[in-house]
Amino acid sequence: MPQLYFSVERPLADELARRAAAENLPLSQYLARLVRQQVQSEWPEGYLSAVIGCCADAPLQEPPDEPPEEVDLQTPPQASGARG
Repeated sequence: MPQLYFSVERPLADELARRAAAENLPLSQYLARLVRQQVQSEWPEGYLSAVIGCCADAPLQEPPDEPPEEVDLQTPPQASGARG
């Protein structure tokens, strides 16, 4: 497997090391994962099934042809039972 070498400023290197440690990963594996995520050209495994399948219980419905009722955003609604 090819190895890549690059340089970053100390504060960035420290932050990357901290994040890798927080995920219990060696820095090299953490960086490799970040790079893979950035250059990935396909959807993650199972992503489309999860997204498309999320509507299985409540199928989508076509909206009605008539526009929704207009709402007056300038006048606050009156509370029921309020006296003026």
